[in-house]
Amino acid sequence: MSEKTKYEPEDPYLTGLRAQLENAHREYDKLILSVSSGILAISAAFFHRTAVPHHDVQLLIGSWISLLVAIFVVATSLIFEQILVRHLIHVNGASDDRGDHLRTIVLWSNAVSGLAFVIGVVFLVVYLSVNVNGV
Repeated sequence: MSEKTKYEPEDPYLTGLRAQLENAHREYDKLILSVSSGILAISAAFFHRTAVPHHDVQLLIGSWISLLVAIFVVATSLIFEQILVRHLIHVNGASDDRGDHLRTIVLWSNAVSGLAFVIGVVFLVVYLSVNVNGV
């Protein structure tokens, strides 16, 4: 059996799976962006509008920093994903070192943004559990 060249059409089933995977990556990025932004806004409002003394503020600051990192990394990932797609169009979908490096950057960016998001949420939950008594 011969190996597929870049000019042979791909199996429609695989093409559909690739489209589903790309859509899943986009939805993941949207989720991280929207939820991180929402959590930042709500926690900032909570912090500034409550008259109670705040304990362990470094947890809240750590949460904000982690959520901002998640947002920044997702934005960076989207930029690299666009560069990757343009590169793949330029080389007619052929695999090469540059495409592999760009793909690796996108995958690592997704992992880092997810990790930063989880860390930010954990810090926020711990901060709230320390500061909100009886709620």
